[in-house]
Amino acid sequence: MFSVVHGQMNLHFIEQNSVEIGIDSTFGKLQSLECIIDSIKVDYDAENNNINLSNLKPSTVFTLCATFEKNGLIEIFEKTIITKSSSSGDIKVYFNNPIDTSFRKSDYKPHGTQFGELQSVLREVIRKAKTTIDFAAYNTNELFVVNELIDAHNRGVRVRVITDDETSNTGWNSGVPFPIVRVISVQG
Repeated sequence: MFSVVHGQMNLHFIEQNSVEIGIDSTFGKLQSLECIIDSIKVDYDAENNNINLSNLKPSTVFTLCATFEKNGLIEIFEKTIITKSSSSGDIKVYFNNPIDTSFRKSDYKPHGTQFGELQSVLREVIRKAKTTIDFAAYNTNELFVVNELIDAHNRGVRVRVITDDETSNTGWNSGVPFPIVRVISVQG
């Protein structure tokens, strides 16, 4: 007999390359430990009842499975975890037109308020992408964005787009070679 356990776990730390997990000692004796991803080093510190994972990459999603035996019962501990991202987390705000700063609630200033600034930054960011681009825009009528994303796709970058279905998105009407999710607004 076995049960699947989803609690009694403390994440001691999550870094870009390693994770340490403390398991509640009431689980019983560890019988097996498995991590569903290749090349991860998994160590169990029985004295402190900690599971240590290393040799990880940033933004890696993995599932840890541990089987425990207690009083003749088998308990399966399963937890999905993601390592820290290597991204700075900084968000830079650009507008395509000048803004009225009298409506802002702080002294924050956007990085740009002219279309040319936005265009330049978008080109640079798209051209630097090596693996994936997730692009979301309410409205896309500028062919330079579409063409840059097509070029990125053609050089092997995975491109995904989310846009609104009820706005003028003429930029996406040219038969692009990557998925576009069109979100429909529901009134209610």
